[in-house]
Amino acid sequence: MVNTWFVCIDPADKHLSPTALEQVDFRIQVQPSDPDYGTLQHGGVINWGGQNLVKWKGPFATEAQAKTAQNPQPAPNLKQAAANTASNFVSNTLGLPTLSHTRDLVIRTVKVLVGMALIIVGISSLLKTEGISVPKLPPVVPV
Repeated sequence: MVNTWFVCIDPADKHLSPTALEQVDFRIQVQPSDPDYGTLQHGGVINWGGQNLVKWKGPFATEAQAKTAQNPQPAPNLKQAAANTASNFVSNTLGLPTLSHTRDLVIRTVKVLVGMALIIVGISSLLKTEGISVPKLPPVVPV
Protein backbone atom coordinates (compact mmCIF):
# COMPACT_ATOMS: atom_id res chain seq x y z
CA MET A 1 0.00 0.00 0.00
CA VAL A 2 1.32 3.44 -0.90
CA ASN A 3 1.73 5.99 1.86
CA THR A 4 -0.55 8.82 0.80
CA TRP A 5 -1.69 10.48 4.03
CA PHE A 6 0.08 13.55 5.41
CA VAL A 7 -0.37 15.61 8.55
CA CYS A 8 0.10 19.20 7.40
CA ILE A 9 0.34 22.59 9.07
CA ASP A 10 0.18 26.19 7.98
CA PRO A 11 3.71 27.37 7.12
CA ALA A 12 3.22 30.28 9.55
CA ASP A 13 2.79 27.76 12.40
CA LYS A 14 6.21 26.10 12.00
CA HIS A 15 7.48 27.91 15.11
CA LEU A 16 4.73 26.47 17.37
CA SER A 17 5.42 23.69 19.86
CA PRO A 18 4.51 20.10 18.96
CA THR A 19 1.78 20.23 21.63
CA ALA A 20 0.15 23.20 19.89
CA LEU A 21 0.54 21.59 16.48
CA GLU A 22 -1.28 18.45 17.67
CA GLN A 23 -4.45 20.57 17.80
CA VAL A 24 -4.28 21.27 14.05
CA ASP A 25 -6.52 19.08 11.95
CA PHE A 26 -5.00 19.04 8.48
CA ARG A 27 -4.80 15.40 7.46
CA ILE A 28 -4.82 15.19 3.71
CA GLN A 29 -4.51 12.39 1.19
CA VAL A 30 -2.31 13.03 -1.82
CA GLN A 31 -1.79 10.43 -4.52
CA PRO A 32 1.83 9.78 -5.62
CA SER A 33 0.90 10.81 -9.16
CA ASP A 34 -0.09 14.29 -7.90
CA PRO A 35 2.71 16.92 -8.15
CA ASP A 36 1.84 18.02 -4.60
CA TYR A 37 3.06 14.62 -3.34
CA GLY A 38 6.64 15.36 -4.32
CA THR A 39 6.38 18.93 -3.06
CA LEU A 40 5.24 17.71 0.36
CA GLN A 41 7.93 15.03 0.46
CA HIS A 42 10.60 17.68 -0.05
CA GLY A 43 9.19 20.13 2.50
CA GLY A 44 7.63 22.52 0.02
CA VAL A 45 4.43 24.53 0.41
CA ILE A 46 1.28 23.44 -1.41
CA ASN A 47 -2.04 25.20 -1.91
CA TRP A 48 -4.80 22.86 -0.70
CA GLY A 49 -8.23 24.34 -1.30
CA GLY A 50 -6.95 27.90 -0.84
CA GLN A 51 -4.96 27.02 2.30
CA ASN A 52 -1.17 27.01 2.20
CA LEU A 53 0.13 23.83 3.82
CA VAL A 54 3.48 22.24 4.52
CA LYS A 55 4.19 18.67 5.67
CA TRP A 56 4.54 18.22 9.42
CA LYS A 57 4.45 14.42 9.58
CA GLY A 58 4.06 11.64 7.08
CA PRO A 59 3.43 10.09 4.73
CA PHE A 60 1.25 7.36 6.25
CA ALA A 61 -0.60 4.45 4.68
CA THR A 62 -3.95 5.18 6.34
CA GLU A 63 -5.77 8.15 7.79
CA ALA A 64 -5.89 6.36 11.16
CA GLN A 65 -2.08 6.18 11.23
CA ALA A 66 -1.88 9.88 10.38
CA LYS A 67 -4.36 10.74 13.13
CA THR A 68 -2.39 8.68 15.67
CA ALA A 69 0.83 10.44 14.67
CA GLN A 70 -0.90 13.81 14.88
CA ASN A 71 -2.43 13.28 18.33
CA PRO A 72 -0.30 10.79 20.24
CA GLN A 73 -1.92 9.52 23.42
CA PRO A 74 0.04 9.99 26.66
CA ALA A 75 1.26 6.91 28.49
CA PRO A 76 -1.30 5.72 31.03
CA ASN A 77 -0.77 6.62 34.67
CA LEU A 78 -1.53 3.36 36.50
CA LYS A 79 -1.96 4.94 39.96
CA GLN A 80 -4.44 7.49 38.61
CA ALA A 81 -6.30 4.81 36.66
CA ALA A 82 -6.63 2.66 39.80
CA ALA A 83 -7.86 5.62 41.85
CA ASN A 84 -10.41 6.54 39.16
CA THR A 85 -11.65 2.96 38.98
CA ALA A 86 -12.10 2.75 42.76
CA SER A 87 -13.80 6.15 42.88
CA ASN A 88 -16.14 5.27 40.02
CA PHE A 89 -16.99 1.92 41.62
CA VAL A 90 -17.93 3.54 44.93
CA SER A 91 -19.90 6.31 43.22
CA ASN A 92 -21.78 3.92 40.96
CA THR A 93 -22.49 1.43 43.73
CA LEU A 94 -23.75 4.02 46.19
CA GLY A 95 -25.35 6.23 43.54
CA LEU A 96 -23.24 9.20 44.59
CA PRO A 97 -22.23 11.87 42.08
CA THR A 98 -18.57 11.97 41.16
CA LEU A 99 -16.42 14.99 41.85
CA SER A 100 -16.16 15.60 38.13
CA HIS A 101 -19.86 16.48 38.19
CA THR A 102 -19.72 19.16 40.88
CA ARG A 103 -22.05 21.45 38.94
CA ASP A 104 -24.72 18.75 38.86
CA LEU A 105 -24.25 18.17 42.59
CA VAL A 106 -24.73 21.87 43.36
CA ILE A 107 -27.83 22.10 41.17
CA ARG A 108 -29.31 18.99 42.76
CA THR A 109 -28.60 20.32 46.27
CA VAL A 110 -30.27 23.66 45.51
CA LYS A 111 -33.31 21.88 44.08
CA VAL A 112 -33.61 19.71 47.20
CA LEU A 113 -33.33 22.72 49.52
CA VAL A 114 -35.91 24.73 47.55
CA GLY A 115 -38.19 21.69 47.48
CA MET A 116 -37.91 21.21 51.23
CA ALA A 117 -38.68 24.89 51.82
CA LEU A 118 -41.77 24.65 49.59
CA ILE A 119 -42.96 21.54 51.43
CA ILE A 120 -42.56 23.26 54.81
CA VAL A 121 -44.43 26.35 53.60
CA GLY A 122 -47.18 24.15 52.12
CA ILE A 123 -47.63 22.09 55.27
CA SER A 124 -47.63 25.27 57.35
CA SER A 125 -50.36 26.78 55.14
CA LEU A 126 -52.47 23.63 55.34
CA LEU A 127 -52.17 23.50 59.11
CA LYS A 128 -53.16 27.17 59.47
CA THR A 129 -56.31 26.65 57.40
CA GLU A 130 -57.27 23.75 59.69
CA GLY A 131 -56.87 25.96 62.74
CA ILE A 132 -53.78 24.21 64.06
CA SER A 133 -51.24 26.59 65.51
CA VAL A 134 -47.88 26.44 63.81
CA PRO A 135 -44.81 27.38 65.83
CA LYS A 136 -42.93 30.38 64.53
CA LEU A 137 -39.81 29.75 62.54
CA PRO A 138 -36.53 30.86 64.00
CA PRO A 139 -35.56 34.41 62.95
CA VAL A 140 -32.72 33.00 60.81
CA VAL A 141 -35.19 31.82 58.15
CA PRO A 142 -36.96 34.74 56.42
CA VAL A 143 -40.61 34.05 55.59
